[in-house]
Amino acid sequence: PLTFPCFTDRMLAAENHLVILVDDIENPMMKPEPQPLRLGLPPQHLYSATVPKYQGFIFSSMAPMMAACFTNPFDVARVRVQLQGELAKGEAGALKVYNGPIDCVTKIFRHEGIAGLEKGLSTALMREGSKNIFRLGLYDPIIAQLHSKEDGPAPIYKRLIAGAISGSFGAISCNPFEIIKTRMQAQANSAIATGHQHNYRGVFDG
Repeated sequence: PLTFPCFTDRMLAAENHLVILVDDIENPMMKPEPQPLRLGLPPQHLYSATVPKYQGFIFSSMAPMMAACFTNPFDVARVRVQLQGELAKGEAGALKVYNGPIDCVTKIFRHEGIAGLEKGLSTALMREGSKNIFRLGLYDPIIAQLHSKEDGPAPIYKRLIAGAISGSFGAISCNPFEIIKTRMQAQANSAIATGHQHNYRGVFDG
């Protein structure tokens, strides 16, 4: 019979290569493990980090306090516009000082400067800190008591319970500061004042 050595050798090589590929599929342990991307840190640090519980409480409190420094001017305007609206409902022909939030911010800056836009900031910081240290900081410890990580993700009813408990503690702790903050933010220059002026000098004076 006729033989074609070159063709036969190629067929055998291809067959051997196919056997090697199939063997790799059936025995994945023979394959080298993929190497994780290294950025100067051990691989496990690329995916997760463990934060001590006390740091969780601190960060839960500090982050909203920093945000309050930027949002407080808009909160001041909101309080004064809402107070003006409430007075207009109870008194016919009540004096309208502000024509909206933008006009309110403009008039506060014109008559009271930056200090006027940041009225009640100290109380706002204490409100955010006292509220979120419980509202955010307590959630993980509570869910850890209600559900074990070994059982997989916590069911929604347990998460709702943890959220309700931590949120309740947050509301109770911040409510006194919320009242004082609102009264301090309503304090205005006599030219643009609306409603009763409590004239608090600080958090503890209220």
